[in-house]
Amino acid sequence: MIFNSPPALLWINELYALKYKGVGNYSDAYAVIQRAGRTKPITVITETQKLAKIPGDAIEQATHRLGFYVEGTYNKFVRSELLKGERVANPNDTYGFHYQHVNGRGDPAYYRDIQQFLGMR
Repeated sequence: MIFNSPPALLWINELYALKYKGVGNYSDAYAVIQRAGRTKPITVITETQKLAKIPGDAIEQATHRLGFYVEGTYNKFVRSELLKGERVANPNDTYGFHYQHVNGRGDPAYYRDIQQFLGMR
């Protein structure tokens, strides 16, 4: 249905909720939307708190990556890998986050909050 009425914005609050029975079985529709959505145009915003359990396609197809506060050694490792940073630390600010474009080189940029990211201050 989303392909029939672009442009569209699809917001998935918890990617892990799209997991079905069995290891690595995620929604086929999600994979199609991620791959073909750019040409329609369909923007997909995907959030998750279970970094270690997300499918590889969710990472590979992402153009913009944001990293927030996470707990657990493995989740911190995965966040650093996603953001292409050596060791990306948890944000010091309450609303802080790291940003990296898929073509970015070097460490990700750090923003204190969304207003700074949007250039509003």
